[in-house]
Amino acid sequence: MNRYVTHELVAQGCLAGLLVLSGKWFAGLCHAGLLAYMLQLCSTRQMYVEITDAFRQLPQQKKQRLIMLGAHLLLFVVIVYRLIETALLVLLTPEGRAMTKVSKPAS
Repeated sequence: MNRYVTHELVAQGCLAGLLVLSGKWFAGLCHAGLLAYMLQLCSTRQMYVEITDAFRQLPQQKKQRLIMLGAHLLLFVVIVYRLIETALLVLLTPEGRAMTKVSKPAS
């Protein structure tokens, strides 16, 4: 499990950076906050699991993993909601439909 911690941190950092750079400030800052929490756990060595202490660390690790899972699920729901909201706005408003129409080439 410890070998995946670095990959998880890099993926979370890339996602937060891409969201901020694309102008999705709320989602990007939420992901940056989650990244800061993960970096704090990593810097205090709480994110790593020692094989010899695995069962002793189980309640603490379970709590940390559930916090991260809950945060990821909440952010996923927010992003899917915004995606559906944008799609409906484009498809159901006259301005959105006019924007999606393709002009016919002149004959």
